[in-house]
Amino acid sequence: MKLTIIQTGDVPAPLRPRFGPYGKMFETMFYSTGHGFSYVLVAVSEGEPFPDPSSL
Repeated sequence: MKLTIIQTGDVPAPLRPRFGPYGKMFETMFYSTGHGFSYVLVAVSEGEPFPDPSSL
């Protein structure tokens, strides 16, 4: 299954040392479960455009 994650902000400062950025958090969460999820992280908070749904 492929997911598109829309990042609208950053990890709160108190949690960053423990969890890192959202991309790393999702990588750890999805790959550690062994379910084979893949994802694309779209950082709209950093100006990235939404992906074309037909390309996903």
